[in-house]
Amino acid sequence: MAQALVRRKSCLWVKGLKVKDREKIKEAIAISIQNGNYTTRELGVDIGKDHSTVSRYLAEMDREGKWGIKRDSNRNIVISLQKQLAQEYRQLESEPFNQLPSIQKWITYLKSGGIPARRISYLVNVVHGISDQLKLMPETIVSFGVPIEATKRKEIVIEYWRNFLAWFNTALMLFLTLQ
Repeated sequence: MAQALVRRKSCLWVKGLKVKDREKIKEAIAISIQNGNYTTRELGVDIGKDHSTVSRYLAEMDREGKWGIKRDSNRNIVISLQKQLAQEYRQLESEPFNQLPSIQKWITYLKSGGIPARRISYLVNVVHGISDQLKLMPETIVSFGVPIEATKRKEIVIEYWRNFLAWFNTALMLFLTLQ
């Protein structure tokens, strides 16, 4: 007696909701890809399916061609560089610290200079750390697009250095007198 191989069908559920046809699952995968999920595991977690099921649906979507999803020889989802950069900038703007008006202006200024999103994210994290440690508002740290002449900048640095030395000397004298 020969056994026939029966292909097991996927349950028609997406994110805990029952759907009527397989097209809805493909729509959910396409939306998840637009939201920045590019691996089968990320897609599976997002829509509530196993990664092997997602891979099978991606293969169908690639064959159909109407979904605009392409995969390379390693079966990775291929997205354009422009979409990838837009996604990185979108993630950069969604963080809570970046919602401050001064930080938003500064990020806009950095973007206009052509600085990559990863570098901007690093710089924003540095400013965030400094403002937390020094208990300063970010407006005092960040200047966005306000050019300062080199001589003026040098004068400002010298003034800060003099103030720091004066504070340090008074603190040192106070410390020595208490001992």
